[in-house]
Amino acid sequence: MKNLTLILALLVAGLTVNAQTGKELKKQGDEAYKSKNYPKAVLDYSRAIEAYKSEGTIDTSIFYNATIAAYKAKNY
Repeated sequence: MKNLTLILALLVAGLTVNAQTGKELKKQGDEAYKSKNYPKAVLDYSRAIEAYKSEGTIDTSIFYNATIAAYKAKNY
């Protein structure tokens, strides 16, 4: 859990979204998850959360998806 908190804090503090929408980033996270690339899925979901925040909206399923991907990556 400590590692996940650190990773999410760093992502929130230092990432830029590169003009991708939250929906696009969530889709990338979904694809990474399906490919069992769980660390990339966590990164993409974290970026999607930030993108949705800047868009003024949110898809709450991303929080669940990020948590499950982090668990499967044994990043807790």
